[in-house]
Amino acid sequence: MSNRSRFFFAAAAAAFVAVAVALVLLYRQQALDEAIRSQEAQNVVLTRALANVLWPRFAGHVRGATPAGLDDLRSSVAAQEFNKEIAEVVRNTPVHRAKVYNVAGLTVFSSNLAQIGEDRADYLGFRQAMDRRVPFSTLEFRDSFTGFAKTMTSVYLVSSYIPIEGEGGEIEGVFEIYTEATPAMERFRNSAVRFGAIVAAGLGLLYAGLVFALRRAQSGG
Repeated sequence: MSNRSRFFFAAAAAAFVAVAVALVLLYRQQALDEAIRSQEAQNVVLTRALANVLWPRFAGHVRGATPAGLDDLRSSVAAQEFNKEIAEVVRNTPVHRAKVYNVAGLTVFSSNLAQIGEDRADYLGFRQAMDRRVPFSTLEFRDSFTGFAKTMTSVYLVSSYIPIEGEGGEIEGVFEIYTEATPAMERFRNSAVRFGAIVAAGLGLLYAGLVFALRRAQSGG
């Protein structure tokens, strides 16, 4: 085999590998985005259900909350009742944490009471929910995460910021809920592996066919 042929085959192999990597990365990103969108849609439905049950009774407390007197805010009867009732509502659902922010970005409720009083006004998720009136979700992996009923390890979670509108259409607050996405990520990984195997096999066969055809041509057969 001539040096020119060797160079051609090496260049072709590199090109095939680059195409395979690009296809797998593109598929992976699209599949991941779709998984997050699907989880976000579920979170929106769950949040609307939570708001229908809880918001009429707790909206006044959310609107009236201020950064002053955080200890009182954390120990308020409303905070205790909210945490008790939301834990009951989300039982046997994938919801593992919930927070409520007022329109100023103050954390008025959280299933983790220590987070009550935190300022999230400048956080991207809160701002998108308030300013654009659309949900904002992120996927994260936690080595350890304490939910309503238990502490989980090695868990994927999707957190979604979702605006809550009043009867007049104005935004009265923002819910943030955390739902487990570990099963969805397992399916995503399995799908990505299968797609990568298919791409590798297809391009490998194509490359082998190219090599065979060129060698046949060079040999005059």
